[in-house]
Amino acid sequence: MDKPEDVSYRFDMASAALWAGQAMALTETALVHALSYDDTTGLGLSHGQACGRWLPKVYQLASQSSEEMGIFLRTAMQPMIADEYQLAAWVNALGCPTVSLDDHSIETERRIACALHTTRGRNFIELSPQHALQKV
Repeated sequence: MDKPEDVSYRFDMASAALWAGQAMALTETALVHALSYDDTTGLGLSHGQACGRWLPKVYQLASQSSEEMGIFLRTAMQPMIADEYQLAAWVNALGCPTVSLDDHSIETERRIACALHTTRGRNFIELSPQHALQKV
């Protein structure tokens, strides 16, 4: 963002986008996308902004799903991002306000629970039957 004229940065971003697209083609999209659609239409956000606002919240949910998933995510994101709070700070610094990690409102929990039952939401993580969102 600071140097849009820098071809090497643009190449790296294009490569990252290509790898992300290939990963999504193999695994299909997941919970972040399922949550983003209402925000794209209801809030008038771009698809990227709508997805970005949910990234930290979904990272938090995934990290809490199992110890192995938490370790996997921390390993994958380091050294730049250590946890969902640093991810939220990074996404916010890009100019994309995120859903608060402390937001446990009925509306937010309902949206997540509903999204988990969509095709994209089911392509996420296995939540234990005891998990609060499974009971919603």
